[in-house]
Amino acid sequence: MKKITILAALAVAPFAAQAQYTSDATLEALSADMSVVYPINLQVACSEKLQAAGVEVVELAPNGDNRNLWVWDGTFNAGDSSYPGIGWNADEMNFDGYTALEVASAGWSGAGYNIVTPGADLSKISGDTHFHIALRSSNAPASVAFIIMDRDGVNKPAKVAVGENFNDNGTVFPAIAPKLTDEWMQVDITLADLKRVYTDFDWEANVSDAWCGNVLSFLAGGVTGTNLSMDAIYFYNPKDSGVKGVQNDQVIVYTGKTISAPGAASMVLYNMAGQTVKSTANGIMGVEGLAKGVYVVKAGKTVSKIIVK
Repeated sequence: MKKITILAALAVAPFAAQAQYTSDATLEALSADMSVVYPINLQVACSEKLQAAGVEVVELAPNGDNRNLWVWDGTFNAGDSSYPGIGWNADEMNFDGYTALEVASAGWSGAGYNIVTPGADLSKISGDTHFHIALRSSNAPASVAFIIMDRDGVNKPAKVAVGENFNDNGTVFPAIAPKLTDEWMQVDITLADLKRVYTDFDWEANVSDAWCGNVLSFLAGGVTGTNLSMDAIYFYNPKDSGVKGVQNDQVIVYTGKTISAPGAASMVLYNMAGQTVKSTANGIMGVEGLAKGVYVVKAGKTVSKIIVK
């Protein structure tokens, strides 16, 4: 694949983080609480259902033209033992809402979702805009670093990590979540909070109707064979209820791999007989191993029907 340059080699530093932006474990995109969603890696069917529900969708996902996922030469291979990357091979990257990569033998690893001219319309982002990502790994690296919203000509992205703090030649990416496991985990954090965590981040300088750059890039260490699986990657603007103290319905997103309800304290999955199939004390749930069929998920006061295929 084509080689591009964002960051150089990497090193890790001791863990010193808070995990208040995560919930341990990720279901179909139906939401009354989003006004705008910006998919980076989200199933097309998911985006279509959001649009049908009246949510504005601004695509940031790879399209093979001006939006692509670039992998640095020799740093990642496709897939892992649990979830092979969808449609990924040495000649073509073809994703539909899920990515699995395995660290190769270059001694470091790096990839990034890049947008070039004519760019993307990010004129509606604000400090209240959320960044969301679901993550898992069957043999996780000590730390995974994320560079969020690295706009061309600005060079003021957010730099954070999952696992240990990440040290890139003296630049420390503070950890905002614990080390990955084979259970799905989600990170959901506002741009304002990203700035509080990484003070050099300038979300205001990222406001543009012709945004170009690396909207999300990541580094997963240099240990050959460690893997990183990602799902439900998007930004979203919450909908303003217009009434102080009144909240909108809970966001529920089903991607085929995971069910996520950002910020939810718990989630329960029922079969059509009303029996509890699975539950979590957080806002994310993996659907691997579930029998095909129709289910009902409840998160907070919101109830949604999903179909596992």
